[in-house]
Amino acid sequence: MGMHLAQRVEKYGPGIELKVYDRNEAVGGTWRTNKYPGVAVDSPSVAYTLTWAPWHGWSRFQAAGADCLRYCEHVASITNINDITSFNTAVQSATWDESKCKWIVKTKNIKTEEENTEEFDIFVNAGGILSQPKWPDVPGLKSFKGKLLHSAYWDPSADLKGKKVALVGAGSSSIQILPEIQKQAGHIDVYIRSSTWIIPMFASTVRDEYWGIDTSQDPLDAFTNEDPARINPWYTDEDRKKWQENPETLLKHRKDITTNVNTFFAAGFTIEGSDISKQFREAVTEATVRKLVKKPELQDVFIPNWDIGCRRATPGVQYHRAIQEDNVAVIRAGTAEITETGLIDTLGDAHDYDAIIFATGYNTNYAPPFQTSGLDGFSLNSPEYLKNPRGYMIAHCPRMPNYFQIGGPLLASFNGDFLPGQEKTMDHIFKFILKMQRERYKRVVVKEKCADNLMAYADKYLQRTVHKQDCSSWYKGGSKDGKIRAIWVGSVLHQMEALKNPRWEDFEWEAMDSQDGPEQFLWLGNGMSHWDLTDDTSPYLYAVQDTSKRVERLDPNKIVNLQGFDF
Repeated sequence: MGMHLAQRVEKYGPGIELKVYDRNEAVGGTWRTNKYPGVAVDSPSVAYTLTWAPWHGWSRFQAAGADCLRYCEHVASITNINDITSFNTAVQSATWDESKCKWIVKTKNIKTEEENTEEFDIFVNAGGILSQPKWPDVPGLKSFKGKLLHSAYWDPSADLKGKKVALVGAGSSSIQILPEIQKQAGHIDVYIRSSTWIIPMFASTVRDEYWGIDTSQDPLDAFTNEDPARINPWYTDEDRKKWQENPETLLKHRKDITTNVNTFFAAGFTIEGSDISKQFREAVTEATVRKLVKKPELQDVFIPNWDIGCRRATPGVQYHRAIQEDNVAVIRAGTAEITETGLIDTLGDAHDYDAIIFATGYNTNYAPPFQTSGLDGFSLNSPEYLKNPRGYMIAHCPRMPNYFQIGGPLLASFNGDFLPGQEKTMDHIFKFILKMQRERYKRVVVKEKCADNLMAYADKYLQRTVHKQDCSSWYKGGSKDGKIRAIWVGSVLHQMEALKNPRWEDFEWEAMDSQDGPEQFLWLGNGMSHWDLTDDTSPYLYAVQDTSKRVERLDPNKIVNLQGFDF
């Protein structure tokens, strides 16, 4: 999202100076960091783009991480992000100075260890919530003499050929890793503490239509087929040439995919007891039974007693095939202790391994990876805040003036088209930046009561959803019964609409100038508009093709324009 903000500032923000810090050596974020076998986007790749930056370089329907990194590099090439970013630079702390109305930001160069301190009017945390890899908190972690790996700290030189391997976890990373390493390892024990759904690829009907795949004889073929070329087809050079030469064909494919995904959620997929939730669960259950024919005893692992969506649902290309291979076993336990030769599981059994892989995900507690200090020393890293994280419209946090985030509580993580949802959150933030610049405000912070009221509303609304059910989920802070904080209170289209026009009255504003005299209106400037300095001093006039055409009446089905950026 840093690249998106850079584009907005470059295109719409004259006079705004943007500086970006990135702890990596180049753009790419998670797609540069994650190098584990099988890493891929878990949604159709053609639609995994910023709205203003489609790309015709995708290799297949669900692209590998390498494609996603190439896409990030493409976007960087058409913006100024590389010019304004300090790479290999980690933020150490961000401290609000109330007397200056400035953020004091301390950074450190990862390679040279050089430290630096700068002051900023506004601080935007665009690091997201899934950016801090989490090692398990188990005794003896560093005592293991074999190869210790984490999905987010993968060693590309790791050789697992013929080795005995422990794969801990059954989340999205593990689901992608297993089919790849199963082909190399001598034996793999997969540690799965709780049951989980493995779902078919999103927008599979669009895929089938695009490639002319006939499922009329077996509607469940999209769920049960294990042929990688069938599940995840390749785009051809002809496809990419067509998209490049005729952008409308690429737009149609993107819209077909996103419409399919968004319609799924608009129909109430995450609403407990909805028809579509029941139908999808029945279909996936039947498909899972058919797929686990070799090891039917695994049905209780992959057919949970809670609905799909209670925790993150991940498409698993060839996962069911891999977990039924002769060199793979499932252990229904967690990790209690690491030893020099392996691990002791939570059932008390000891196991020896050549390599242990932790696919244990990320820290999802809403604390940034740097220390913060806002009003009166309030910190997003404090235990008090982390017990009950509060936010307002995803982007704001009480007692944090001029601080914005894209991964705050109520982020739209499982509500529809994810990336454009984040894009619109950043657009919402940019509107605050523009208002502060245009109207000469030095300080803005959300009112605590408004944040509290929104969180109370969310607590009531989300009780309607499958997320409340008896599953352990990062949506609930990694617990079964925690407050649901990683889900928006509606669909992604609802989120976009809610953020489109900020409720300025829900914030405390402090102006740069006196509000007791004419100084209040210093923001009016010298009486000239920028249009007065151009050749077009009548920009408000436009061509009307048919002067006799009746004024169009409001169409309630087309009242929201979600394309582009609206001021």
